[in-house]
Amino acid sequence: MPPPLVAAPAGAQPPRVRHEGGRFWIHCESASLEEILREVADLSPMELWLEKGLSDKRVTVSVERATLKQALEEIFEKAPDVNYVLSFDRANPEKVSKIYAGSGGEGRLSREPSATPPRRIQK
Repeated sequence: MPPPLVAAPAGAQPPRVRHEGGRFWIHCESASLEEILREVADLSPMELWLEKGLSDKRVTVSVERATLKQALEEIFEKAPDVNYVLSFDRANPEKVSKIYAGSGGEGRLSREPSATPPRRIQK
């Protein structure tokens, strides 16, 4: 079941996330951190594990032509009160395979990924 809708503050806009050629463009103003991370996860082959309570965290970020790792680091830099762990692929240390994010024990980590597992991209 999707999380309940929370009214966005005035000036908030849904995140604009684009992925092309292994690079990300992300632009948002006062957007839900959870929503941003879900958008990024939908466009990349990674699992997303979120602690409850991140939908209330608001982030303003602008990223252009960033790798997934760079984009995530920039997003989390704008959310200093959020703890996160990036898990990398053993074969490629630059490839993010999982993200675990939470706000310091304010909620419980879900037992299942909150985003779909990586999907295979057909050539």
